[in-house]
Amino acid sequence: MILRSVNSNHVNNEEVGNLGQGRDSLDKNKPKVPSENLRYTVVNGDAGLGHCLSDSQEDFIEREWRGGERGDMVSEAPPPPTPSYWECFSTFCQQTILHGWHYLTAEPEDARLPRRCCPCCTCPACTEPGSMLNYSVTNLSEPETLHSSTHQTCSTSQTNHNHSNGGNHSHTNRTTRSDSNVYRSVFWSIIVFASVVSGGFFLHDNTSEFLKSTVQTTLDSMVPLTQVLFPSVVVCNINQIRKSLFNELGFYDNETLVRIMYEDFIKGTKDNSDNSTYQGSDFEDDEHHSLKRKEFYQVLRNYLINKEISVNKSIIWLSHQSCDDMFIYSKWNGSTTYTHGENKRDFGTDYGICCWYTPQLNFSEIPYGEDTDWNYWFGTVTKGAKTGKDNGFSVLFDIESFDYGYYDEGSEGLKVAIVHHLDMPIMRQRAFHIAPGTENQIPITPTLYTANPQVLTRFTPTQRDCYQEHEIDLKYLPKSHGYRYEMSNCLFEAAFEKILEECLCAPGFHNEGGGSAMENYEVCTGGQLACSNEILNRMGQYSKVIDTVDNVTKECLSNCEDQTNDLFVTTSNYPNRKTFKDREEFCILGRKLFNNTCKSPKRLPLGADFPDLCTTLEELPDFLHQCKNNRWRRERIPNKTLALAIESEIYNYAKSNMAIINIFIKEPYSKRFRKTEKMSRIAYIASSGGLLGLCMGFSFVSLAEILYHCFICVSLFFKKSSKSTHIMKDLYANNSHNKG
Repeated sequence: MILRSVNSNHVNNEEVGNLGQGRDSLDKNKPKVPSENLRYTVVNGDAGLGHCLSDSQEDFIEREWRGGERGDMVSEAPPPPTPSYWECFSTFCQQTILHGWHYLTAEPEDARLPRRCCPCCTCPACTEPGSMLNYSVTNLSEPETLHSSTHQTCSTSQTNHNHSNGGNHSHTNRTTRSDSNVYRSVFWSIIVFASVVSGGFFLHDNTSEFLKSTVQTTLDSMVPLTQVLFPSVVVCNINQIRKSLFNELGFYDNETLVRIMYEDFIKGTKDNSDNSTYQGSDFEDDEHHSLKRKEFYQVLRNYLINKEISVNKSIIWLSHQSCDDMFIYSKWNGSTTYTHGENKRDFGTDYGICCWYTPQLNFSEIPYGEDTDWNYWFGTVTKGAKTGKDNGFSVLFDIESFDYGYYDEGSEGLKVAIVHHLDMPIMRQRAFHIAPGTENQIPITPTLYTANPQVLTRFTPTQRDCYQEHEIDLKYLPKSHGYRYEMSNCLFEAAFEKILEECLCAPGFHNEGGGSAMENYEVCTGGQLACSNEILNRMGQYSKVIDTVDNVTKECLSNCEDQTNDLFVTTSNYPNRKTFKDREEFCILGRKLFNNTCKSPKRLPLGADFPDLCTTLEELPDFLHQCKNNRWRRERIPNKTLALAIESEIYNYAKSNMAIINIFIKEPYSKRFRKTEKMSRIAYIASSGGLLGLCMGFSFVSLAEILYHCFICVSLFFKKSSKSTHIMKDLYANNSHNKG
């Protein structure tokens, strides 16, 4: 170990031995100096052994410290030379742990000479060969009382020692070693350069991939049904215009008025002004047709006044089959509901007016109106579902196919869509058909989608391809009306905004959330309705919406948290002729026909398809008594022929009009997919470190080495520059004093 003072005076062995007990004698022999702390440097050895080295062998850090403290010698000798960049680089190469870098600099000459020790002290070549820069640890604990004249003695002795032992090698050996160093340096320079270039290339590619990589969707796990929402069901009758409505209006057999109503309010091929003429496929430009149109509008106005009905939205709110008339009964989790009031919610969709069923909610408890807080009520729907048909939702419908007056569809039955309870159902795209006279099993397989918190915080919505709920809100499907953000909702919103822009009207079916549009635009009718229907049929082509959160236009993306429901439908014939009379739906249907249908304007179209149905039921005035507790009691009816006739008529009606859907969760678990980072920050650091380590043995310690050496060398350069300035000032001051 080398023990050096700040002024480079070395302590010999005798003095070191007397550090503890001979301090007084030293003080007597030494001149007194001001009391201040003396810094000592410990280098590779024991502090008890003082090493003597010459000025040429000392590293430049020691010389810097010495020169900074020996103010008395400033005028006697110039400052030591500033260390070169090569000295810094050579020191780094010899001390770094990077593979191969220590071969880049020539092997120090002293490292190849026999290590001999001078008589006065131990040579640094014995313990620290070469001329590497020595970044020493400096102690600040000892006072400056050990200044000795032994430095000159050790320096003189070591100089003689160097002259006698270190300078007699042959010129040939030095030339051979020099050539060997050159070849070695060139070879390892090529290797190190190639490793640095390849490491940089790999690091560039890895960084580029990290910056470009966004998210990936992977199967996370199977989750229990406690995290699954049972879906809502939206059911539309394919028929959107009742023939019985024409009977109520008073022109049941007037085909011209029926066609005007259809074209102006349903199909949308004619402007609805009173003085315009029909311009359909078979053009009629005559006064008779214009009069008929005026007659129709007058009849419609009188009907609305007499019924005290105000239709500010669309005539289809009157023309569609009522959900009360469609509903027979429903079953949910083992309980049965016989009144539609608990499920009643007529809902406008892109196809028309449909019936909404959310089995978790009792709609009879909800105050229905324009100010209904659907966000609150739908917020009470909690997660949790059970598997199996008995734990599902079943509904029995009467589609009243005899009352069909809508001829745009060539089939009869129901359109059914399984949706999230906060979604706008897109019936034109998602609905499937249910035929009358069938029982339909609809098993559902829910799938959950989520995203890691790192994905949500690191990436923008465009990069992760999804929005969080708080990042976007739709203007005409707002959360305050019981909607959420979702891709299908966004596409509907985009189409709705396109209708307002191009057709200059508001679709009359959208009453939940679209009220603000109807305040500023007229309800679509005639030619505007045709424009609206055309855009709705192209739904999906428009994908930009106005975000009310940031008041900017955004692209439609999916929701980061979502649930989709995959399904398939199996169908069987319903009802069974032999067992139908023994089931409760026989009496429920008979009671509806006896009390409602046969005593309403629907009797006229019903009689066209089932001429004997109402008359046969009316022949048994106590029919309701015979169906007490929803059980048909044929044995109590004296007239067996009438009883059989009633059974046959009700069965035939049920076969043509009734349909059952059974919706249930198929599996006792659900799949969950998760959006994750394609390359996380930790993965990027690990892969980059592995590539750099593979190429040149790079690590965080290597980075610390590089920063350390750069800091030391730069600080020394600045220190030398500052010191030279002070020396020149002192020299100038001394010269001025001498001249004076």
